Amino acid sequence: MTKKHQRRPISNLLLIVFSIVITCMILEVILRAVGYHPFKELLNGRELILRPSEIKERTYEATPNAEGSAWGTQVKINSYGFRDREYRLEKASGVYRIITIGDSITFGNFLPAEDVYPEQLEALYEAEGKHVEVLNLGLGGYNTLQEVSTLEQIGIQFAPDLVVVGYCINDIGDTSPNLRYIQAAQKYGSSIYHLRLIQLIQSRLDKLNLSEYSRKINSHARFVRDNKDYIVDVGDDQELNNRINHLRLSLKVDKKALDYFVPMYLSQPHLGKLRYALEKLKTLQDKYGFHVIVVTIPVLTENHQDIYRAVYNVVEHEFYRVGFDVINVYEVFESSGFKRLLIREWDNIHPNKRGHRLMANQLYEAISSKFLSQ
Repeated sequence: MTKKHQRRPISNLLLIVFSIVITCMILEVILRAVGYHPFKELLNGRELILRPSEIKERTYEATPNAEGSAWGTQVKINSYGFRDREYRLEKASGVYRIITIGDSITFGNFLPAEDVYPEQLEALYEAEGKHVEVLNLGLGGYNTLQEVSTLEQIGIQFAPDLVVVGYCINDIGDTSPNLRYIQAAQKYGSSIYHLRLIQLIQSRLDKLNLSEYSRKINSHARFVRDNKDYIVDVGDDQELNNRINHLRLSLKVDKKALDYFVPMYLSQPHLGKLRYALEKLKTLQDKYGFHVIVVTIPVLTENHQDIYRAVYNVVEHEFYRVGFDVINVYEVFESSGFKRLLIREWDNIHPNKRGHRLMANQLYEAISSKFLSQ
């Protein structure tokens, strides 16, 4: 082989490497030019807004006094660790105090704090000159047990008269990526992750990993293992079994509705964990003397509503079983038109400001007639 032939593979390799480098540089410029920056929220503060929790049942929590851009909005956490203004622990004379617990809907993903239903509810009472405080203890990604544990750790010290639980269809599972975001914060803080091309690659990998992670942690064996201390037996509840069977039969009619969360309502371990959380909330209610109202928040689509209503028929049995009042806003959402309540076209979980106003109005009417009238 001649020297010329020996150099040819090296030259070809160098040409390939050079072409890849130039292509990557061009892609980086294009991604920056079009404003592509999927890690912007994370790099600008999400890892500071959340932190691991010392309370096992919570797993993660909001960082007191943290502030930054996250979940499509500007977030400011108060000194007690929830997204709201500062409150004194002691209630002023004549004040009726409401605490709301829930997930990203109650927290207010993609919305300024004043547009979320707890703030809108408080504004309705303020307009009438009534002394009602509404504290928002919601946090994105929480399931019902995490919400109740937050109430126990933080909310109880504010001596609530009423607790409002905002319940969404995804609150039954262990699905939140937030703890994984916290764990990845140091890695994403590295300078290489400021490159848009690296963000593009990593974000695609994260979506694949998150989908697999969510599937694994909610699989029967993994879910039972991870939650063995929080699952109570629900197998002998005939009324619950009847409602589960109704859901199962409905799914045979509409198989396309078998989305990610619906099968969890056929799972006794998932329902057993939900019951554990509600019985814990009932114990807190009996001990501290507050009332409980649950507002069930429908999936924002006209499709498969028979399935989704069968799902809420299952979960509402659990609320009624422990004696909680339930407000179902399905009819007012349907009358308004689900499409008009979408905060983003492809997001059928999070209502926009109008949807939050409808929830605030329903809560206002129920609370005013049943509790404040007394």
